[in-house]
Amino acid sequence: MRLQDLLKQQRLQNHYTQAQLAEKLFVSTQAVSKWEHGQSVPTIDNLLMLSDLYNLSLDELVQGSPFLRNFISLVIGIDGVASSYCLLGG
Repeated sequence: MRLQDLLKQQRLQNHYTQAQLAEKLFVSTQAVSKWEHGQSVPTIDNLLMLSDLYNLSLDELVQGSPFLRNFISLVIGIDGVASSYCLLGG
């Protein structure tokens, strides 16, 4: 399943409106709408909050998104610790 579809499905299953979800994540309603329409993707921070909110692993959230899978594998080391290169804005 594509990330955009999973995000919408989870939001609806958890009985959130886009506005309610946006408020919980401290983002705009437009950001949530763009995620659900595939016009943008959530930041890593937002993906982590979404995984906690929906009780899903990060893997479950991004499994349908090759871009995010590749990005996260670059950001997160084998031991699950963010690389200092990424933390320094490299």
